Amino acid sequence: MTRPSTLPTVTLPDHTRVPALGLGTWTMGEQRAKAGREVAALRAGIELGLTLIDTAEMYGDGGAERVVAQAVGTQRDRVFIVSKVYPHNASAKGTIAACERSLARLHTDRIDLYLLHWRGRHPLAETVGAFERLRGDGKILRWGVSNFDVADMQELFALREGAHCAANQVMYNLIERGIEFGLRPLCQQHGVPIMAYSPLHQNALVTNRKLATLAAPLGVTPAQLALAWLLAQRGTIAIPQLSNSIRYFRLSGDARSVSNAVALAKMRAASKFVKTRLYVSTVSGWHRVETADTANPPNWTTEGGVTYTTTNTTFSWGSVLTPPPSTQATIGHAAPCKNNAGADIAGTACIVFNSRGVPIAPDAPGTTYSPTSNSAIYLTDGSDVYAVTVAATGMIKLWQTLPTSTPQWNRQ
Repeated sequence: MTRPSTLPTVTLPDHTRVPALGLGTWTMGEQRAKAGREVAALRAGIELGLTLIDTAEMYGDGGAERVVAQAVGTQRDRVFIVSKVYPHNASAKGTIAACERSLARLHTDRIDLYLLHWRGRHPLAETVGAFERLRGDGKILRWGVSNFDVADMQELFALREGAHCAANQVMYNLIERGIEFGLRPLCQQHGVPIMAYSPLHQNALVTNRKLATLAAPLGVTPAQLALAWLLAQRGTIAIPQLSNSIRYFRLSGDARSVSNAVALAKMRAASKFVKTRLYVSTVSGWHRVETADTANPPNWTTEGGVTYTTTNTTFSWGSVLTPPPSTQATIGHAAPCKNNAGADIAGTACIVFNSRGVPIAPDAPGTTYSPTSNSAIYLTDGSDVYAVTVAATGMIKLWQTLPTSTPQWNRQ
């Protein structure tokens, strides 16, 4: 099922509206073994409303364009495809030939926006002339440039067809803001939107402590705040690398889902005066809330349904004071859930609350009110780690870090 997009949009010079947040495909198409996952990730992005996809003949030597073609499939009419020509191919004839090759790899009859990747040895007027010919033939609907500075744009606007430029794709983020002093005002003056690549600055903004401090009260991650800042810039389209954008949204969403479930278990315990628990299947990747009767050991029943994590997210368990290992492939079972007979359930982890909403040990008898020490359930996709922590006081917090031996935890 296709979800309606609620993303902000940017209006191009021809009045076409496109999503202000797209998907980058740099590093895609380089390894055949990863193609299936890359296609699936792109399709997930399209499902989320991220229907602007940026690629180039350079990426994977055309492999990224092939991945895009597989992902788009029959949804071509709802996807806005951006591709780029190599500078050394950007002669009058070379641009036409390169575009034909890209069209073949993309399995489409037109490219929505075709960019010159950066300035090269061929005269700019020659490249623009080829773009205009392709546009006249309907093989591209718009053209633009990438990595152009102020002098490059001034040269472009001096050409007769320069006014047809539909975008300039450059590096722009909270760290790299140099374009604000000359290039962006010039582009805005001519009605040319900015396409911002590397919006997370090669992931430097993901773990930026100052940004994390600002993001925490808002209940978002540093990455989400960095992207939101870009989306708030007039006439700017952010194109994070696909693996980052989808991964951050999915992993943080999984972590918040677990955090909400822990909060629900605590609330149910305190309001119904019963013991509850968050039951996590660390093997199958799902969690649910359960309630217990007054027997000893108690009989557990499910409240509501099961919530699965998304692809590549895995669970672990441990103490807040113990940093997660560098990889979460091996799941620890320090605190497994108990079955109705009081025996450990392999491949599980639990956070249990007594009838006062206080966390207790999974094997504590029904009358026990002694709280456990601080504990956490970890979630990871191998690149980032989230921890949903429950203090002995019952306070629930959400944290994020990188999987290192000395993690720097950021409150979410």
